[in-house]
Amino acid sequence: MLKNIFYFFLLIIVLAYCKAKTITVEGTYSGTLPCADCEGIKYVLTLKENMTYSEKIMYLGKSKSIEKNSGTYVIKNDSVVWLKDKMNGKGMNQFAIENKKLVMLNLTGQRIKSSFSNKYILSKS
Repeated sequence: MLKNIFYFFLLIIVLAYCKAKTITVEGTYSGTLPCADCEGIKYVLTLKENMTYSEKIMYLGKSKSIEKNSGTYVIKNDSVVWLKDKMNGKGMNQFAIENKKLVMLNLTGQRIKSSFSNKYILSKS
């Protein structure tokens, strides 16, 4: 009987530890990203608990229209948010999770290496 109680409490501890390590990214992230032919890209990404996202993209100094997209996302390797429904090769679909920020990754899922690499960061609102 004592042995069963011990295993029960051990199971509770293990489950609590696993739940504590779950990555949560829900919230709204925004930033102004570099743009080759405009003043910048105002980008707002909202990640919801039900694994869906919505995004708003506005090309500053180019157009007043706002591009809106939505779909589903997954978290890869507890470190990358991947917007599944965006076409591969289009960009703005993978983000490294860092504290309360998301860092945009390039088309192959690697960090962007340029003199503007510190500009590819979305902060949580």
